[in-house]
Amino acid sequence: MSSKEQIVEGQNVNGGNFLKGYRDIYKSPLLSPESERRLGEDIEKGREAQGELSKGKNPNTEDIRAIENGKKAEETIVCSNSSLVISRALRYKKLTSNLISLSFKDLIQEGNLGLIIAAKKFNWRKGCKFSTYATRRIDQAIIRAMQDKGRTIRIPLHLGEQLYMILKVWRELEQQTGHLINMDQVIRKLGLTKRYPQAFSMALKATKPLSLEKKVTPHYPGKFDQERFETLGDRLIDRNSPSPEECVLIKESISLLRETINKKSKRDRNVIIEHFGLSNSKKHLSVSEISKKYGISQGSVTRIANKIFKESGIK
Repeated sequence: MSSKEQIVEGQNVNGGNFLKGYRDIYKSPLLSPESERRLGEDIEKGREAQGELSKGKNPNTEDIRAIENGKKAEETIVCSNSSLVISRALRYKKLTSNLISLSFKDLIQEGNLGLIIAAKKFNWRKGCKFSTYATRRIDQAIIRAMQDKGRTIRIPLHLGEQLYMILKVWRELEQQTGHLINMDQVIRKLGLTKRYPQAFSMALKATKPLSLEKKVTPHYPGKFDQERFETLGDRLIDRNSPSPEECVLIKESISLLRETINKKSKRDRNVIIEHFGLSNSKKHLSVSEISKKYGISQGSVTRIANKIFKESGIK
């Protein structure tokens, strides 16, 4: 069975629901080298005419005809090579099915964008077949889409390409040897340095984000710890920082305290502000420091603070 007839996500490429529109693509005849060269000339002339018009040249009949012929040539060369997009998308989907969330349909759409770019930038003068040039553009578009849209956590494009290369060699070695292999064998096969296993491991972890509701083993045995650390989200909490509820209570308490001290004398107001760090400098003075600064006893400082707290309703 060819790759065109293989089942992808439970749907046959030739007869699936959303792939019915691609049935006629396989019937589209491939272009001969002479046809590719002729279409490449039309695309080049249309590109040059469009460039002249963008510079401010007044359009004439020849320029308009060249642009129209160039667009028709792009459409023809894209339609004739659309089956290449599906074959490349199928290749990537089979290889990375467990690592990305993009569907086969998404990969085809991204590959089509790469094919369109290839048609616009195709240079027939270099003597290269269009399919050879387009394959690289399609691969780039699909790989970039997998990096940008296929993962919850994005990883650099170059690392994603290396990840794809390692996975490809990994599966090839397993098929050749008939048994499971380890990372060291892959690294030796590719001739990579020893730092790649760590980068590969980090990239794999980035493809599989963990849920904050994931059950984890408690730090310490005991009923209290099992209740406190039963999910990953619980373990990520900073126990030394105030909770959101405590932050709201602190903010409300400071607001009530400021309203109360604004009604007091200047000395009492300064005692509270400097003792609790309510000024912009947020510097706290001890009871003894305030006592020396204002020439009152430490007991008086404490009584002033207790009285204002009581009036403001702060516990």
